[in-house]
Amino acid sequence: RRLGPGGSSVLGWWPPSGSPRSRSDRLLADAPLELGLDGRIEVTVKLAVEPNISLNWIALPGEEFTTAVAGARTTYTMTPRMFVAALVQYTSATSSIAANLRFRWEYQPGSVLFVDYTEGRDTLGRTAAHENRGIVVKINRLLRF
Repeated sequence: RRLGPGGSSVLGWWPPSGSPRSRSDRLLADAPLELGLDGRIEVTVKLAVEPNISLNWIALPGEEFTTAVAGARTTYTMTPRMFVAALVQYTSATSSIAANLRFRWEYQPGSVLFVDYTEGRDTLGRTAAHENRGIVVKINRLLRF
């Protein structure tokens, strides 16, 4: 394997990996059927992208519909104890897009700081109207006694 600047692999993303999935609960008459595909591409040693797509066939009393969900999770690892991850996902059933950004830092073994930002938007209108938005800060500290 050839190495590029900073020790990253020139073709570190190749070969990509992935796996198909399916799920159905045959015990329930109205159980949804899901078919999907998950993948992983390591762009560099510190940067990975995980695309995914799923198709869902749902049957409810008096209503049947199909929905598709497509998205990607991107993770950048700064150090073994610190990373930033982003998830962007589109859902066809609600014509909405959701994004989540997370920062995680283990500032000492067993003690972690999380900062999460979440936003959802409706894509049906001329402008992407906000459905929700939030930020969460969580810190925990391991106490030994």
